Amino acid sequence: MTSSREYLAIDVAGGSRSGRVIEVLTQLVSVHGAPQFLRSDNGPEFVATVILRWLQTAQIETAFIDPGKPWQNGADESFNGKFRDQHLSLQWFRNRADAKVSIEAWRRHFNEVRPHSSLGYRTPAAFRAKHLADGAEGRSSAKPACADMTKNGAPRVDTASEQLAPVVRINVTL
Repeated sequence: MTSSREYLAIDVAGGSRSGRVIEVLTQLVSVHGAPQFLRSDNGPEFVATVILRWLQTAQIETAFIDPGKPWQNGADESFNGKFRDQHLSLQWFRNRADAKVSIEAWRRHFNEVRPHSSLGYRTPAAFRAKHLADGAEGRSSAKPACADMTKNGAPRVDTASEQLAPVVRINVTL
């Protein structure tokens, strides 16, 4: 199974609120389709009753990471380290608006410009595009299993799990 290593959103906010998480996820689901699973830690913004109800209504299953086991979320832990080392530690943000612009530019560079060795030195966006094209033509050896597709046939969106073999990832940082 395959992961594009593509990050669809990094939300810059002053605090973690379940309402904002729902806004971001709703927007991403409307563009990319509903994922089969949402993998997250057990932070209050992801286990709040309102989030769990929204996920149930959207027919998205939860896949929580066990407390104290960051290796269950290895791909996102790696991303967070790169994000911190290659961008956050090198910047001085004047305000939240400045941070949003700078972080979005870095996310786009990570997805659309920076090649990844694990993707055959392609960008995540190029890898996803080729993967989808190959899947549409029935040629891909890396085509996701049916369980990894949304109801409308779009790639499943998942936050982190290699076990769930995401094609596209969401990273929401609040």
